[in-house]
Amino acid sequence: PESDKGPLNPDQIKRDSHTNNCIITLISSLDIWTQLSMRRKFDIIFNRAPIEKKTEKQNIISQELKEILESREIPKSPLQIVKRTDKPATITSAPEFPACLG
Repeated sequence: PESDKGPLNPDQIKRDSHTNNCIITLISSLDIWTQLSMRRKFDIIFNRAPIEKKTEKQNIISQELKEILESREIPKSPLQIVKRTDKPATITSAPEFPACLG
């Protein structure tokens, strides 16, 4: 149960905060991407404009999607920001956040 856990140490709080920031960043990127994708699908299905205008509009939306996905950065880990000291930081054997996700 939750009551069996001891108080959280500062390193755990930093890791949890970083994980939450990564999740928020990824979710907001996914939300924007989903909205633009739905707009593109709507335009394909319901827009009766000449083919040249449709293609141009699709290219603009595709470029917006690409720019959004390329501009998003995962927040840096607080462990990477902390200045190095002579004494190395000790990290408990808690499972680490997957490197591929941030």
